[in-house]
Amino acid sequence: MALPSWSFLVVGLGISLLSLRQVLAGEKMGIFIVVGIGMIIYGIVRMIRERSSSKNIDKHEPLVHGGMHARHTAGQGQENGNHMHAHATQIPRVCSSCGAKNNPRANYCGHCGNKIRG
Repeated sequence: MALPSWSFLVVGLGISLLSLRQVLAGEKMGIFIVVGIGMIIYGIVRMIRERSSSKNIDKHEPLVHGGMHARHTAGQGQENGNHMHAHATQIPRVCSSCGAKNNPRANYCGHCGNKIRG
């Protein structure tokens, strides 16, 4: 189980502040300020990555005609009474390296970049 991002922020802030206090008192602990700031930066980067990955399309969502995800085709193709139905699904190509589902016409995995054998 991975540590949450906020824990790196809290620990980094604590290390930095305690080290700063010691440095101001005349002790040579400047390296710990750098370590604390590094942990704060790492925590911020992890938070940004977590938020951006949660906004991505669910990779396990079924693909429909044309390789598009079902939520992107909703409401399309309804002119002149023609409806695009989700039952026109195609079988996604599964990456042998990471197991991610990819577009049926994909030659490379969109997750890890591995060549998909077909």
